[in-house]
Amino acid sequence: GNHGFVRGISWPACQPHCFAIGAVRPGSDEVHLDRAQKIDLLVPAAATSSSNAILCGGVMLLREAIEVNQYNWRQHAPNLPEAMLRLMQETGVGVTDKETGRTYRRLDLKRAIDHVFDHAGRR
Repeated sequence: GNHGFVRGISWPACQPHCFAIGAVRPGSDEVHLDRAQKIDLLVPAAATSSSNAILCGGVMLLREAIEVNQYNWRQHAPNLPEAMLRLMQETGVGVTDKETGRTYRRLDLKRAIDHVFDHAGRR
Protein backbone atom coordinates (compact mmCIF):
# COMPACT_ATOMS: atom_id res chain seq x y z
CA GLY A 1 0.00 0.00 0.00
CA ASN A 2 0.96 3.60 -0.53
CA HIS A 3 -0.45 4.84 2.77
CA GLY A 4 2.62 4.84 5.01
CA PHE A 5 1.08 2.32 7.43
CA VAL A 6 3.47 1.04 10.11
CA ARG A 7 1.10 -1.09 12.22
CA GLY A 8 -0.94 -2.86 9.59
CA ILE A 9 -1.09 -3.55 5.91
CA SER A 10 -3.62 -2.36 3.36
CA TRP A 11 -5.67 -4.23 0.81
CA PRO A 12 -4.96 -6.46 -1.13
CA ALA A 13 -1.82 -7.55 0.76
CA CYS A 14 -3.89 -8.13 3.90
CA GLN A 15 -5.80 -10.95 2.20
CA PRO A 16 -4.90 -14.62 2.71
CA HIS A 17 -2.48 -16.08 0.16
CA CYS A 18 -1.32 -12.64 -1.00
CA PHE A 19 2.24 -11.39 -0.73
CA ALA A 20 2.88 -7.95 0.73
CA ILE A 21 5.38 -6.15 -1.49
CA GLY A 22 6.83 -2.92 -0.17
CA ALA A 23 9.08 -0.32 -1.72
CA VAL A 24 12.44 1.32 -1.27
CA ARG A 25 13.24 4.58 -2.99
CA PRO A 26 14.96 3.91 -6.32
CA GLY A 27 18.71 4.43 -6.03
CA SER A 28 18.73 3.93 -2.24
CA ASP A 29 17.59 1.41 0.30
CA GLU A 30 15.31 3.87 2.08
CA VAL A 31 12.03 2.13 2.93
CA HIS A 32 8.98 4.27 2.20
CA LEU A 33 5.20 4.04 2.10
CA ASP A 34 3.74 1.01 3.95
CA ARG A 35 6.29 -0.52 6.32
CA ALA A 36 4.33 -2.96 8.43
CA GLN A 37 5.79 -6.13 9.87
CA LYS A 38 3.92 -8.23 7.29
CA ILE A 39 5.93 -6.86 4.33
CA ASP A 40 7.33 -9.93 2.56
CA LEU A 41 9.78 -8.25 0.18
CA LEU A 42 10.89 -4.77 -0.85
CA VAL A 43 11.40 -3.67 -4.43
CA PRO A 44 12.90 -0.35 -5.62
CA ALA A 45 10.01 1.78 -6.86
CA ALA A 46 8.34 5.16 -6.44
CA ALA A 47 5.10 3.48 -5.29
CA THR A 48 4.01 0.02 -4.23
CA SER A 49 1.92 -0.41 -7.37
CA SER A 50 5.16 -0.05 -9.32
CA SER A 51 7.04 -2.39 -6.98
CA ASN A 52 4.41 -5.06 -7.61
CA ALA A 53 4.67 -4.64 -11.38
CA ILE A 54 8.46 -4.81 -11.26
CA LEU A 55 8.31 -7.93 -9.10
CA CYS A 56 5.87 -9.60 -11.52
CA GLY A 57 8.39 -9.16 -14.33
CA GLY A 58 11.15 -10.49 -12.11
CA VAL A 59 9.08 -13.54 -11.17
CA MET A 60 8.62 -14.35 -14.86
CA LEU A 61 12.39 -14.36 -15.33
CA LEU A 62 13.00 -16.38 -12.17
CA ARG A 63 10.37 -18.96 -13.14
CA GLU A 64 11.97 -19.37 -16.56
CA ALA A 65 15.40 -19.86 -14.93
CA ILE A 66 13.92 -22.47 -12.57
CA GLU A 67 12.30 -24.39 -15.41
CA VAL A 68 15.24 -24.24 -17.84
CA ASN A 69 17.73 -25.30 -15.16
CA GLN A 70 15.48 -27.93 -13.54
CA TYR A 71 16.05 -26.20 -10.20
CA ASN A 72 14.65 -27.99 -7.15
CA TRP A 73 12.32 -25.26 -5.90
CA ARG A 74 10.57 -27.69 -3.51
CA GLN A 75 13.44 -27.26 -1.06
CA HIS A 76 12.09 -23.77 -0.32
CA ALA A 77 8.31 -24.33 -0.02
CA PRO A 78 5.51 -26.75 -0.99
CA ASN A 79 4.27 -24.62 -3.91
CA LEU A 80 6.07 -22.62 -6.59
CA PRO A 81 4.84 -19.10 -5.69
CA GLU A 82 5.91 -19.47 -2.05
CA ALA A 83 9.18 -21.12 -3.10
CA MET A 84 10.03 -18.23 -5.41
CA LEU A 85 9.23 -15.69 -2.69
CA ARG A 86 11.47 -17.54 -0.21
CA LEU A 87 14.24 -17.78 -2.77
CA MET A 88 14.01 -14.03 -3.41
CA GLN A 89 14.03 -13.38 0.35
CA GLU A 90 17.02 -15.68 0.92
CA THR A 91 19.05 -14.06 -1.87
CA GLY A 92 17.77 -10.54 -1.18
CA VAL A 93 19.62 -7.71 0.50
CA GLY A 94 18.83 -6.85 4.12
CA VAL A 95 17.40 -3.36 4.54
CA THR A 96 16.64 -1.76 7.91
CA ASP A 97 13.89 0.83 8.07
CA LYS A 98 15.09 3.82 10.10
CA GLU A 99 11.55 4.75 11.14
CA THR A 100 10.46 1.38 12.56
CA GLY A 101 13.78 -0.42 13.14
CA ARG A 102 12.43 -3.42 11.22
CA THR A 103 14.68 -5.28 8.81
CA TYR A 104 13.28 -6.48 5.51
CA ARG A 105 14.72 -8.18 2.43
CA ARG A 106 15.05 -6.22 -0.80
CA LEU A 107 14.86 -7.99 -4.14
CA ASP A 108 18.19 -8.76 -5.79
CA LEU A 109 16.93 -10.49 -8.92
CA LYS A 110 20.37 -11.15 -10.35
CA ARG A 111 21.42 -12.90 -7.17
CA ALA A 112 18.26 -15.04 -7.17
CA ILE A 113 18.74 -16.08 -10.79
CA ASP A 114 22.47 -16.70 -10.25
CA HIS A 115 21.55 -18.98 -7.34
CA VAL A 116 19.24 -20.99 -9.60
CA PHE A 117 21.96 -21.34 -12.25
CA ASP A 118 24.57 -22.27 -9.62
CA HIS A 119 22.34 -25.07 -8.28
CA ALA A 120 20.90 -26.32 -11.57
CA GLY A 121 19.58 -29.82 -12.12
CA ARG A 122 19.38 -30.87 -8.50
CA ARG A 123 15.87 -32.29 -8.33
